[in-house]
Amino acid sequence: MRVTGWLRRNPLEAAWAAFAVANFVAMVAWPDWETIPFHFVWISLTFVYGVRVWSTRTTWAVLSVVILATGASIMSDAYSGIQLWGELFEVPLMAAMFLAMVWHAQRRQSALAEVQGVAEIRASLLERQERFLHDASHELRTPVTIARGHLELLRREQPDAPELEVALDELGRMERIVERLLLLAKSEQQGLGFGQLLLRFVENEVRRQRGRMLLIETSSKESYASTMRFYERSGYEEISRIKDFYRIEDDKVVYCKKLTPS
Repeated sequence: MRVTGWLRRNPLEAAWAAFAVANFVAMVAWPDWETIPFHFVWISLTFVYGVRVWSTRTTWAVLSVVILATGASIMSDAYSGIQLWGELFEVPLMAAMFLAMVWHAQRRQSALAEVQGVAEIRASLLERQERFLHDASHELRTPVTIARGHLELLRREQPDAPELEVALDELGRMERIVERLLLLAKSEQQGLGFGQLLLRFVENEVRRQRGRMLLIETSSKESYASTMRFYERSGYEEISRIKDFYRIEDDKVVYCKKLTPS
């Protein structure tokens, strides 16, 4: 049962083992042609290891068996005069090629493990930020909204009370601070740059003052191409272009974005 389970879990290794045994048999049966199955064994071993990286213990065990089997066959034929003694040097050369493959495969696995670790850390940080945004949205906005509601009711009953106006103004300041903090946290979570953060802050301020649109002027020089793409990605449309405004072949480009009420 254990052998059957191993075969089911490792079909590639089982197929290679059968292929290697067949080549070992061929090396013994046809000594004049044994270099061909010899190379088949080593090349197939390198290929299988590149696909399925084994543990260090398994790797050295398999490598030892292959070295002993192929080396013994060639040595026996060399004693018999069928093969030259120089053919024995093929064994350490092929073993060195395989060990180079082992080194590269283990480096690749280490790099993949490091990347996976970084990805898990970033995923954990993003999850924490999402929890923070959710909690902050509720814990910070809710009490301010409730306080504003009570003050608005009191202002209806006492419209001439200056203290209420001061309190409402201070609550407005608190609301703007909360919005900026949440915007900053969200920008870090989404990977936005400072330019995007500042632009969104300006747009929110224009909306707060009941502005309907935002106009941005920039240059058409090649050095400003990334700036123009930034505005276009942010939802701005080019509505005007004044030729040679700043200097020859340096136009003034005007972008516009209509703002919906917040």
